[in-house]
Amino acid sequence: MAPLYNRFLPLVKQHGKILDAGCGSGRDSLHFLQRYYQVEAFDASPALVELASKHIKQPVILASFSRLS
Repeated sequence: MAPLYNRFLPLVKQHGKILDAGCGSGRDSLHFLQRYYQVEAFDASPALVELASKHIKQPVILASFSRLS
């Protein structure tokens, strides 16, 4: 994932906010949190929300893309 992170993170302010939409297991959220970014994450799968919440040690929102306006 390093090549993708290396393209994305320079576009975010240092310690800035990142929305991890469709976060799955929380892999990317964890990477960003470990680099001191502020992360809000959501996923539509209750099982993945539970897994990601445990993985990143913070609440993950249960929501789908259709709820966003």
